[in-house]
Order: sequence, then structure tokens, then C-alpha cells
Amino acid sequence: MRGMHRLGAILGLGIMAQAGCLLSTALAGAADETPLQIYGLVLDETRLGNGFCERREERAPVRRDCAASRQALPPITAIDVQTTPAPHVRLTLAPDPAGRDRDVRIWYAPREQGGQSFMIATRTYHEYELESVRGAVMEAFGPPTVAFSHAEMEARGIEVADLTVNTLLYVDDVLPDAQQARLARRLRTAFNPTGAELFSLTNTRLYALARLLGPDFRGAIVQISESGWTHHSTVSTILLDLQRAHSIFRLDG
Repeated sequence: MRGMHRLGAILGLGIMAQAGCLLSTALAGAADETPLQIYGLVLDETRLGNGFCERREERAPVRRDCAASRQALPPITAIDVQTTPAPHVRLTLAPDPAGRDRDVRIWYAPREQGGQSFMIATRTYHEYELESVRGAVMEAFGPPTVAFSHAEMEARGIEVADLTVNTLLYVDDVLPDAQQARLARRLRTAFNPTGAELFSLTNTRLYALARLLGPDFRGAIVQISESGWTHHSTVSTILLDLQRAHSIFRLDG
């Protein structure tokens, strides 16, 4: 790895082989006991000020503080740190193999509340159709707790031209079994969004997500969209702990 990047003083401190490879890089480490990861970033292990470990090139030395880390970020070209409304950072990553920009955004609880991340988000682009990319997501994260096809989204009152969209929701399986079952049951029985709410699920406010998903939702929101023109796909992925976010913001309206 090229090394460990530290946050500055401002905070006080991847089916088809190529598609599967690209997604499994973004959703790194998905096959182990903590499947919900983005480039190896995990909600409970990604803490304010702890820095980031980049993917090690062959034969490159590994720094001691990265040797045991599951993080495998591509080279980081810039770090933009903000403190309001909560500490958050945008990591600009080296372009993907096709030269497209990519980044990761991370929001943290304040240091006095433990500094753990409550939201990690990224967007990746793939030169494959939705079904192939959806298969790669499921290979990485497993079967979704609930899923909505494009037709199901349109049946809920939205028409989308020149775009095919799927929405997948996951309950984090690191939770205790009883909590997993309760959150999964809520998603399957009480989660009843409109088509417009589903379409904007990865680009909406936390209080709206708390209203839709429940104030203690913890898991992943994945939205895959295929262009009707190019038939290339975009994957928006959010790892989210709303209970942790609730300790920072008022999410009850």
C-alpha cells in the first residue's frame, strides 16, 4: 500500500469477469463475516481520524498500521474534509480502468460519540447491462432483504424514460439474529414507498430515510440503473446506520 492517509487538523486530529472484478473491488471483502463493505470500509471500523489504507501493489511494502486492515482503497488523489453538519470526508480516488472519476463519501459521529461512521456512499460505472451488474452485486452482498424491479417501481407511480432501475435493500447481517429478523420483517411488511421515493432513495435526506426505513435501520441501499442509450449501468451504494445518525441529528421530523 502507498500508505495511511490521515485526516487533517480541521477535524482535530465489481458475474462477467470484468464486471465482477470491478464491483468486488468496490464491495471489497464481501465474502467474509462482514459482508457490507465498500472498498473494505465498514461502518463500525471506519472511525474519525483513523486514516485510510490504499490497495497494495504487487511487492509493495505494507505499513504496519495497514497490514491488518481490510481496507483496500484505490490510490487516493485528494481528501476534502468538512465538519458541518457532521464530520464528513470525500475521498477522490484514482480513475477506474476506463478513466472515469470515482469517489467515496463518509459521514462520522463526533469523536465524543465514538467517531464511528454512520454512512458510507459511492457510485460506480460499468459497461454491462443491469442483469449482469445486479448479479455481481448479489455475488458480493448476497440476496437482498427486499428488492424492487423497474416494473414494480413504475407500478408504484413513476415512469422513467430511457433508464431501467432496480433497487435492492439489505439488512446488515452482523446484527444479532433477533434484530436482523425485526428489521427484515419491517422492510417486508411496513416499507411501502411510492415509485418516486424509491427512485430517489439513494439521494434523499436522512430524516426521509428514517421515515421510510425505520429509525434504527442498518444495512445497505443499492440502486442499479441501466441507460437505455448505452446499456451501461451505474451502481449507487450506501451503507447506513440510522440509529447512529439519530444520535447526531433529529430524524423524527
